[in-house]
Amino acid sequence: MNAPNIDVPMNWNWVTERLAVGSRPRTIDDVQSLAAAGITHILNVCDVDDAPTIAPAAWSDLKIEAYRFNPTVDDGEPKPVSWFADSLAFINPFLGSYNTRWLIHCYDGVDRSASTAYASLRALGFSRADAWLQIVKNRPITAAMRYCKDADAAIKELYGL
Repeated sequence: MNAPNIDVPMNWNWVTERLAVGSRPRTIDDVQSLAAAGITHILNVCDVDDAPTIAPAAWSDLKIEAYRFNPTVDDGEPKPVSWFADSLAFINPFLGSYNTRWLIHCYDGVDRSASTAYASLRALGFSRADAWLQIVKNRPITAAMRYCKDADAAIKELYGL
């Protein structure tokens, strides 16, 4: 059974100084607010691409340097290592740079985005407990983090952690 897609206004929270987790930007005003907050990179892990809604020129005009669409359905089914690997390949080379600020988003900003942020923090060396706590204390709605076990399996296979 798929989770319902509820029309949630864009919202997000910083989970580290340079990594935010949230719901999807739906309008140019949403993208402008992200840019105003210093977001430079966006990873979209929901199954709805932002690009058709927001003209590609708007991303670069607003100094959004990179956008990646790595979709998966929010169906409660296990997420494969390859899906996490694709997200991490996009995020982690840049996340260590002080010149970048990231938004990882899904539709509602609860499960897929938080689990991807968790995987990213784990890949950067955070313990399971510290990665989970870092996200949940800053975005409490993510406490269930439905794909966290899948992220742990991916981190173990990809990085041996």
